Amino acid sequence: MDKEGKDMLAKKLTDNTAKMAHKELIKKASNEVFKQYDNTFKKLSKN
Repeated sequence: MDKEGKDMLAKKLTDNTAKMAHKELIKKASNEVFKQYDNTFKKLSKN
């Protein structure tokens, strides 16, 4: 594989990794928000 091909492959891998990481971050963030919302809701329900 020539240098250009390797560069293209590296960029593709980096882009895919970034997309995956972004998805995971969003998933984690929304889980955290949901947990906090859930806890707040439970506290309010008790009163």
